[in-house]
Amino acid sequence: MAPRPPTTTKVLSTRMNAAWGGYRYQLRTVTMPTQTRANLRDDLAQLDFNQSIEAITTGTSSERNQALGGLGGTAACGITAVSIATLKTTGCGLPPGPGGLIGAAEGISYLAVTALLVTSITTKVKTGRGVPNGPGGVLGLAEGLAWTVGLAGVVVLALQINDYGYVPNAVPTENAPCFSTTRTE
Repeated sequence: MAPRPPTTTKVLSTRMNAAWGGYRYQLRTVTMPTQTRANLRDDLAQLDFNQSIEAITTGTSSERNQALGGLGGTAACGITAVSIATLKTTGCGLPPGPGGLIGAAEGISYLAVTALLVTSITTKVKTGRGVPNGPGGVLGLAEGLAWTVGLAGVVVLALQINDYGYVPNAVPTENAPCFSTTRTE
C-alpha cells in the first residue's frame, strides 16, 4: 500500500502579546504526516511470545515490564471480553466463584484494561504514537485488544441499560438482581 500524502490541518494558535498583556489568536495551516494503516495479518505474524518470555527472564527492567504488562494486559482483555459477553447474554457479569476469586479476577481485569486505555491515550497525546510494541509485540497486542474490549464494553453498557434498565453492582449486595447475598434458610 502506497503511503498517503500528508494532510493539511487548520489550527487555532494563541500568542501572548507582551505589549498589552493580551492574547492574539491566529488561524494557521499545519502539514501533518499521515501514517499508512497497518495490515492486521502482518501485525499478527510479528507476534512472538517466546521473545516476550525471554525478555521476562533475561531482559532489561524496561523489557521485562513491557513483556509482563503485555502478557498481563492480554490476559485481562480476555477475562474482560468473557465478562462483557456474559453481561450481554445474561444481564449479569461473571459469578463470584469460589471465595470470590472469579469476581476478583473480573474486577482486576476491568481495572487493567482501563489502565491500558489511559496509558495509550496519554502516550498518544504526549508522543503522537501509541504505546511501544514491546518484546515480541505483546504490549501492542494488549493495547489493541484493550481498545476493542473497551469499545465493546461501551456498546454492551448501552444495551444493558436499554434491555435490563440497570447496571449490575460490582460487589454482591442484599436483594440485588445479580448474585444477591440474601440466604435462604
